Amino acid sequence: MRIIIVTLVCLVAISAWSLLAVYAAFYGWWMNPVVEQGNTKEFYAWAIREIETGNPGNTAFVLLHNGEVAKQY
Repeated sequence: MRIIIVTLVCLVAISAWSLLAVYAAFYGWWMNPVVEQGNTKEFYAWAIREIETGNPGNTAFVLLHNGEVAKQY
């Protein structure tokens, strides 16, 4: 009986930790924004610099703002 209780406690703890990790990753707790929110012009310039320095090959980039295409690269 004790093994079952220990197993259940471990499963609950693992589940709670997993949910916390997914939530933290989804909302970017450990990430810093590259530009202030809503500044599409500055974000587009940053993204193009990243593409040209890190992956200049076959890259397509479309920036959507409020559900519409703002810029394309």
